[in-house]
Amino acid sequence: MWTWVLDSSGSFSVCSVKECLQKRFFSNLQVDYEWNNWCPKKVNFLIWRLIQDKIPTYAALARRNILLQDDTCKLCGEEVESALHLFASCRIAEQVWEFVSRWCQIQQVYALELKDLANIHKNNNGSQRWKKVVSMVTKAAIWVIWRSRNVAVFEGKQPCVNRMKEEIKMVGYMWLKSRVKNVNISWGEWCNFDLLSIGV
Repeated sequence: MWTWVLDSSGSFSVCSVKECLQKRFFSNLQVDYEWNNWCPKKVNFLIWRLIQDKIPTYAALARRNILLQDDTCKLCGEEVESALHLFASCRIAEQVWEFVSRWCQIQQVYALELKDLANIHKNNNGSQRWKKVVSMVTKAAIWVIWRSRNVAVFEGKQPCVNRMKEEIKMVGYMWLKSRVKNVNISWGEWCNFDLLSIGV
């Protein structure tokens, strides 16, 4: 009788192949990053690259000898645009993280390193499902900051913090409703971060 050795049940599954490939090819990346399947893949990849400081900020481009006339942050215009500045210490980003911490009722967000942004949910107490929602919200915040930066760079539109806050709520809600099975949460409940209806 044939048995599948990658699964304890002996039956073939795509999941067992995926796990085997991940262990074989992605185990030595030396990056502490927790993938969240409630977020789109492109968002997970952005944050995975962010914590390695591999996104094309002005400081990163300068390290690759791509020099620009103006290398200041397009969100605040106050400092050279590095990844840590753009996502953590920029005054616009600070307002976004203050909003996230108040809305999700978590500790104030401080990031001394880029990986701190990806691990915000780990520094707060709660169930695994609650932490996954907080992880999703922080990833939405990073995604919105990056998109707002790109709109400022390529379209010349200045960011609006209130619009960014609303976009974080909207993006998080869309991801939750479309990517999580049997979620029956209303927009009002989501805006109040009332997660009882999804078993949190």
